[in-house]
Parts: sequence; structure tokens; C-alpha cells
Amino acid sequence: MEHENTSQGNPYSFLSNATVQKYFADLNIELLQGKHIMEDDYYSFQLLREYYEPELKQYYRELYNLNLEKNTVDNSTYFYLDFPIDSKGKLNSSNRYR
Repeated sequence: MEHENTSQGNPYSFLSNATVQKYFADLNIELLQGKHIMEDDYYSFQLLREYYEPELKQYYRELYNLNLEKNTVDNSTYFYLDFPIDSKGKLNSSNRYR
């Protein structure tokens, strides 16, 4: 994957990358459903590895008020979404329908 520098200009310009367009929708759904993305989920994991900081961390913080986290246990790295302290992010909005 070719990483685009998004530190200047549009912070969401990474979404125009062909690889991101191909795999991001599935990754987004999996993360929002609470899945931990591990190395065996190759394309999603590579996308997260490539665009974790600052692009995807900023994306989830600004659009969902959620924290995209990266953790390593026993030499296995994984990514997941976490709620800020005392909040369920924008997923807790009373005007959302289930």
C-alpha cells in the first residue's frame, strides 16, 4: 500500500487511495461491531498498520468519538475501537434508531 501524507490539507484524503477504497468499508463495519483486527485478517490489518496514525485514529475520534487502539500481547498485535472514559461516543446518541 502506498501511504499518502495527510498531515497537510484534507485529513481524510487517505480515503481516495484505491486500496483503502477496496477494503475500508469491511474494516469499518468490523471495528464498529467490536471486532479486534489481528494479523490473520490480512487486508484489514495491513490497512490499519499503514494508516493507523494519524489518519484512522483521527477519523474515528472525529466522526464517532471513539478511540482506535493498538495493542500487543505475546508478540501478537491487534487493533480495536474503545470508548472514551464516561462515554459511548456518538454511538450512544439518542436520535439514532436501532
